[in-house]
Amino acid sequence: FERPEMTDSPHIADTFMYMNIYEDIEIFARTQYLVKAMSKRDYQTYSTLSSNITPFLKLPGKLIYLKASVNTLMERIHHRKRDYEKNMDRSYIELLNSSYNQWISKFSSLTEIITIDIDQVDLINNETAYDRILNQLAEVVD
Repeated sequence: FERPEMTDSPHIADTFMYMNIYEDIEIFARTQYLVKAMSKRDYQTYSTLSSNITPFLKLPGKLIYLKASVNTLMERIHHRKRDYEKNMDRSYIELLNSSYNQWISKFSSLTEIITIDIDQVDLINNETAYDRILNQLAEVVD
């Protein structure tokens, strides 16, 4: 089955964003720095820029967190067979997952977090599961 693009609906395009600046600096940039893929100077510059921009941004009213275990993440990464992911190190995914959990814990004091555990949910091959998640989200967005 084919999922529609999120931007196919005028309401969804205004409601959802895939990633946000907050998680970018606190998860991805921080992780890149920790694994030495980003220099201290670059990380500090990025952090300073982020801290100067974020006060001017409107916080999302709700944030949807698709939570998964490292085992599930590794299995799905393997299943996707993307060239740039085929040598993805488990320890890197563990660090990202841990960073997400820490960030969500902090961010929950700023906005409502809707957590959906997707360890047992196949959103790619199971249309019923996909529709069930969409229905859950429709209930909390309206």
